Amino acid sequence: MPESGARRWARRGAALLVLLSRGAGAQPLESAAAPRFDSRVRGVIGGVGIGTSSVGDYLLVALGGQWQGIQSLRAGRWLLQWDVLLAARGGYLANQEPYLFLLGARLASFLELGYRWQAEQPLSPYLGLRAAADQQVLGHFGRSFSDFDQFNSVDGVGGLVARGALRLALGASLLEQERSLLLVGFLEEAFQDLQVNTEALALTQLGLAARFDLRSGLSAGLEGAWGFARERQDSQRALRDQRQRVSLRGGLRWVFEHTGWIEARASLARDSNQLEYSGGRSYATRDAPVFDVEVVYGFALERFLQ
Repeated sequence: MPESGARRWARRGAALLVLLSRGAGAQPLESAAAPRFDSRVRGVIGGVGIGTSSVGDYLLVALGGQWQGIQSLRAGRWLLQWDVLLAARGGYLANQEPYLFLLGARLASFLELGYRWQAEQPLSPYLGLRAAADQQVLGHFGRSFSDFDQFNSVDGVGGLVARGALRLALGASLLEQERSLLLVGFLEEAFQDLQVNTEALALTQLGLAARFDLRSGLSAGLEGAWGFARERQDSQRALRDQRQRVSLRGGLRWVFEHTGWIEARASLARDSNQLEYSGGRSYATRDAPVFDVEVVYGFALERFLQ
């Protein structure tokens, strides 16, 4: 029996669909655009931190909220990173006997927007701009901030501590559906406000940084920097002084599905000074290393909203 026209066209259409599906399988239409990457956590956090400082060792606990993440925008053309922490904080500073009890709050945040030149490719050159701020207010019952100059110094831990930074980063970005990797060098201007016994400080820093993220929530970062302050002159003592700083910091975050996350952060920094007198004498001095480690456990906000 001769094949009808309808059957013949149906057979040809089916064959054409098979060919098209094979071609699409070989080169998907969406391959021209970078996949969307999104990894974030937000919720209630509790943490404990210990560290050393020029005024004494400390143990501080925190309770508050945190929102952090990394996200690609505009088909992978832009990469956004952020971290916002607001928490009550309190504990002990070993600058006297008995130890000084401090209580207050901390607000720390950063935001970085990066541009990927070759968004259609997984590997692309990267240019990023970051702004960061860290403010902490810790006081002692019965003692005003203006009274701290009458006791052992608490600078860097107690009282009002305000820091900020502006960073320009240049490097490479690897962006895929399940992972993101950043390798950059950076130039940064870091600021520290005036404290009771410590002058305000501005540092120009050069450094290297790496960050790796998985869509599942795993995140790891490491960065190292070297910086220097503007030379300070003391005409009364015929002295010139320049401060330098070497620092290293890293962090690791692990997310538990639908429940929360645990994060560990550590930092190490050391300042040195180059002193030169007009008579030709020069001295190099070093401060004690400043070390800090903090472990935070977060409860996912989505769990409480269910």
